[in-house]
Amino acid sequence: MALVLTTEERVRRIRGDGVAWVRGIGWAVDTYELGATDLSRLPSLAVAAEKACGMAGVKKPLDELDVAEVHDMTSYHELMAYEALGWAQLGVAPASWRKE
Repeated sequence: MALVLTTEERVRRIRGDGVAWVRGIGWAVDTYELGATDLSRLPSLAVAAEKACGMAGVKKPLDELDVAEVHDMTSYHELMAYEALGWAQLGVAPASWRKE
């Protein structure tokens, strides 16, 4: 499996209809120095997600997206990402993803 970014014309010539389209992207940065901000939140990710969803016309990501991949360096960062993306309420991501 590979991710290849190219033009619509080229992908139709090479692969036909078996593709996934990127409809929106977002980028934001923030500072994470101790004492400067609440380190339990990822506001830059929330801003980037809002930009990407806005560009793609996505209003309810949990209802409208078929697949999404989140990767981070630790499991707690991934849970923070779920909250920043709006997939879990702030402060409850660990409980929402706990297996019974």
